[in-house]
Amino acid sequence: MTDGEVGRDFCLRLERALALYAAGAETLLLLGGVTSAGSVSEAARGAGFLEAHCVPSTALRLEERSRHTLENLRHAREFLGAEMPVTIVSNRYHLARIAVMADGLGMPYRLCAAEPHWQWSWPMAGRLLLEALYVHWYLTGRHWARLVRDRASEARIS
Repeated sequence: MTDGEVGRDFCLRLERALALYAAGAETLLLLGGVTSAGSVSEAARGAGFLEAHCVPSTALRLEERSRHTLENLRHAREFLGAEMPVTIVSNRYHLARIAVMADGLGMPYRLCAAEPHWQWSWPMAGRLLLEALYVHWYLTGRHWARLVRDRASEARIS
């Protein structure tokens, strides 16, 4: 993917956001920082896509510091404050990890799948396996931080 281009999974999320906007959502918060040196943030790429599809910039809020899912959620929680619960749009294979992390952050949320239905494939099996490893890593780290009373680590993930 080149700078400014929107990949397939991201496009599905943005198309679902368009549908939510058309159904009455007043504000869309786009999360995601710079993923490679010299490129625009994921949030800015998403904003460009949505603006090209007639969503006014006044309806878009961008958070461009995040580098991964946990930071996305932490920054969204800070950014939104009392504007909770929030609807989180993501790809189906990613929703379980988002739910685990949002629960760990004490963040009220609703999940919304980007895809209209589940579609099995071998590449999807790989994504699911990777997501399971990430969930395991997150839960293990959270439990370890509590066990050894590592307040700094616990603060980063809760």
